[in-house]
Amino acid sequence: MHTAWLITAWLVAALAPAGSALSSSPHPLAGVIAGRASAVPPPPDAPVGGVPVRVAARAPGPVLVCDVATPLVRPLGFTPPVRLVPGRVAVRGNFELTGCASAGRSAASLRSGWAVLKATAQASCTSVRQVRGSVLVTWFDVTGRPAGTSKVRLRADRLVARHPAEALLDGAVTAGRLTGARVHGVLAAPATLLGCATAGTTTLSGAGRITFR
Repeated sequence: MHTAWLITAWLVAALAPAGSALSSSPHPLAGVIAGRASAVPPPPDAPVGGVPVRVAARAPGPVLVCDVATPLVRPLGFTPPVRLVPGRVAVRGNFELTGCASAGRSAASLRSGWAVLKATAQASCTSVRQVRGSVLVTWFDVTGRPAGTSKVRLRADRLVARHPAEALLDGAVTAGRLTGARVHGVLAAPATLLGCATAGTTTLSGAGRITFR
């Protein structure tokens, strides 16, 4: 009965002549429709007070994170030795990447790696800058089988003073696995300032973490 009354009232109002009392009266369902429309929540970026609200995008997480260390019998080598006064030096050496973990499928098969570094840098006992060079990483899967390579271009112009060796792990993957990823490493090297200042540093060992993002 109630539904039939609503339909009849709607038809009468729709067919009423313009200007009549019926045509000027509000539709019986107008309040219901308006109430339901106002209950619909606005989209996240809907304007508030005339100003659009933008939802900040979540920053992507790292593609791959590994422990990194220089081999015990093959530390990084500097030619000529690093001294107290800054100078251009050539750097050669290797890094072992172990315990690699990935949050995505693109690097899920990578568990460890062996990196060969060749670079030059403006270095002193307390700082490193203007690093130019490359790192070739050979990856291995969980069974120890080769799983591809990554070529990293090193380019660190900023002055690194707290842990100078970290500048040797700053770059981007330009070819192979993880192409396009930024590379950043944290490397603690227990070298003494006194020994470097008096005799120079020809080799350096260290350990830390490396992130491909």
